[in-house]
Amino acid sequence: MDSNGYNDRTWLIGGYPHTEALRMTERIRRTDFGHIDIAVTFDDPKAYNKAWTLRLSARLAADTEMMEAVCNERPDNGQEHWIGKTSDAQKTAVKVAPEVLSKYVGVYKGIYLRNARTVEVTFSDGALSVSVNGGPKQPIVPQSETKFSGTGLSYQFMRDDHGMATHVVEGHVSGDYKYERQK
Repeated sequence: MDSNGYNDRTWLIGGYPHTEALRMTERIRRTDFGHIDIAVTFDDPKAYNKAWTLRLSARLAADTEMMEAVCNERPDNGQEHWIGKTSDAQKTAVKVAPEVLSKYVGVYKGIYLRNARTVEVTFSDGALSVSVNGGPKQPIVPQSETKFSGTGLSYQFMRDDHGMATHVVEGHVSGDYKYERQK
């Protein structure tokens, strides 16, 4: 299924921005009874150098009720949190020393909504960026020495006694998800 005609005020899965040029292609394949593979390709030449794909799997949960989720069903569905830009976070940014930022660089892994998730944090030109599950790097803006925002999600670093990050907590509308530092 192909989708287009988006405006630039929403965020993609993982908090990635896009432009009106976004074209999403969803491919759904039933691998066997009870299992579906889903691949969503995001192609937006105005926002990214190349198209990128998010792969998911779904499993039948027999003898359970299907939960309904309709985005525009009620006014308090969280959509107000889906808009924004990195420039909005810049307005409330604070200065954090490069030696502090460098202690957050690493790969963090954990579970997000029953799926494995990897958050890679990099440091370049005096700023941190995150890449979720191998997706494009997105800048994050410090709101305090340990809290960052700017991707549609928030990131809070948990530190040891030496200031080294041991975990990162990724904040979503649906809740917070804690990922452990791997390296």
